[in-house]
Amino acid sequence: MFHVGVQLQVSEEVIDLISKLIVVDVDDRIDVHGALNHTYITQSISPDELRAQKACPFKVKMDMAAVETLTHQELAEALNRDVRSADCSLYSVHSGGSSFVFTADFLSHLVVP
Repeated sequence: MFHVGVQLQVSEEVIDLISKLIVVDVDDRIDVHGALNHTYITQSISPDELRAQKACPFKVKMDMAAVETLTHQELAEALNRDVRSADCSLYSVHSGGSSFVFTADFLSHLVVP
């Protein structure tokens, strides 16, 4: 949870990575390989640590064929429910009509000491 009045210092590399991840146009958005090779990731997280995090922290509870019949809003709600059911601490950030969910471990890498 974020506390009112607490300011976090976030590195320029983090801001750059997140700005590339949240681009609406899929053709302009950074892909997985680009994100994993981004300066922030390569300088902040060891290759061993990245390999150790390859397992998904939650189980998908939907038949993937059923996903095709959902509206955008229904899919967003289903994904949000799945993410919130993970066995780790999660934090939500809401911006406009979008929600982003992060694990505590991921957020700990974003804060500059």
